[in-house]
Amino acid sequence: MKYEKKININWPEEIMQLINSINNNISYPSSFHLDCAKYLKSMDIEFKNEIEINGLIVDICFSKTNIIIELNGPLHYAHQSRKPLGPTEFKIRLLIAMGWQVISIPWWDWSYLNNDDKYNYLKNKIKCYSREV
Repeated sequence: MKYEKKININWPEEIMQLINSINNNISYPSSFHLDCAKYLKSMDIEFKNEIEINGLIVDICFSKTNIIIELNGPLHYAHQSRKPLGPTEFKIRLLIAMGWQVISIPWWDWSYLNNDDKYNYLKNKIKCYSREV
């Protein structure tokens, strides 16, 4: 499924309530997000920031593929752990069920990288999912 051909889903009310609670916890955009976007721009890759897909707000969506990057800061994880919270896992499962490939980037991977390493980290993550990007 390409971004241009996204499907529209009429979620049941219970699912929409969960989606809305996920979206209500989003702070736009984090410094982590802005930093990743800066490196993607330097790669000359076409992408969109903070878009809505069937009610879900996604961090980064590549316009010519079915790839999404979700940038998961500390509030996406259980206290003092690397275990994603339920809403984060639920969102990723919904996106995958809709046919999207989701690249999750945890804050602890990103925060210790230098500039060259950040560029290469993103490039390698994306390359694992698509040759079109």
